[in-house]
Order: sequence, then C-alpha cells, then structure tokens
Amino acid sequence: TGSVRDAGDARRVAELRTLSTELGLDGCVLIATDVSYAERLGWLARAAVGLHTMWMEHFGIGIVELMASGVVPVAHASGGPLADIVVPVRGRPSGRLASSADEYAEAMHELLALAKEPGARVAYAQLQRSAREAAA
Repeated sequence: TGSVRDAGDARRVAELRTLSTELGLDGCVLIATDVSYAERLGWLARAAVGLHTMWMEHFGIGIVELMASGVVPVAHASGGPLADIVVPVRGRPSGRLASSADEYAEAMHELLALAKEPGARVAYAQLQRSAREAAA
C-alpha cells in the first residue's frame, strides 16, 4: 500500500495493474493505493509475508511496520534492512533478505509454505515473534 503522489505515481500504478492483468494475476494481486490507516492494519492482520524490494532503503519504516504487525518480511539485502532491521533476534531470524529475483522467489516460497503447512506452524510462529521483537 502506498500513496499516489503525482501523475508519475499514477502512471506506475496503471502500468503495474496492466502487467498484473497480462500475467493473469488479477485474482491473486491487489494493488491498493491511498488506503486508510484502519484498512492498512486490516491487511497487515491478514498477511503472512511482506515483500519490500527497495535497494539501499535507509530507514525502512515499511519493513518495521510489517515486522511490528507480525508479518515476516522479505527485504533487499542492502542498506538498513541488512544493517539493522531484518536481523537475528536471540539467534533466530526475523525475516529474509534477498538481492535477486531468484532469491526473492525462493524466500517467498519458503515463508508462504511455512505459514500454510501445519507441521511448520511453530517455526513460522517463531519467525513472527522474532520479527515483532526486532521491530520493538
């Protein structure tokens, strides 16, 4: 979720929606913009994994919001996420870092499988706990 600040942002949103349709992902992808805080909290409460792809993110408030909500992040292995956001807590990972499309896909697949698989729920719950603690 994010705000549409100007015509350039609106164009990018339109391009992403077109690409989603072309890839046949309309039933799987929702591009939500300018949502209220309450709506954003609702999405975070239902999310299992959060994807953040910005290279050299310096602060990472979006990642911290994910983690504080118990959403396990997959973030770019650079800048703040690498240095001090997506870091181990008491020796346990708080999310995943990636730097290529293949690494992102692998991390997303792993985390979504953990979140859905009944036998892996404990491991996923530990990741969620570590994410919340890292954000605190």
